[in-house]
Amino acid sequence: MTGQETKRLWELYPEVRFLFEEYNQILLEDDPSWEELTERAEAMVKEPGCTEIKQQLILYTVAELERIAKKKSGR
Repeated sequence: MTGQETKRLWELYPEVRFLFEEYNQILLEDDPSWEELTERAEAMVKEPGCTEIKQQLILYTVAELERIAKKKSGR
């Protein structure tokens, strides 16, 4: 997904953008925060009315947070 596509989807689903913003500084070593992030993401996916597109965006956002954390740690 390109940055523009992500931004457009985050406009449609601001709660996913807030998830990204809240955990943007997460580090790989921060196990409690990763657990909290995955629990919140799972809860969002299980919400009534959660569309397939929103589910994909949530998974993409968590993957992006992991990619950023790996980059910060030099992996």
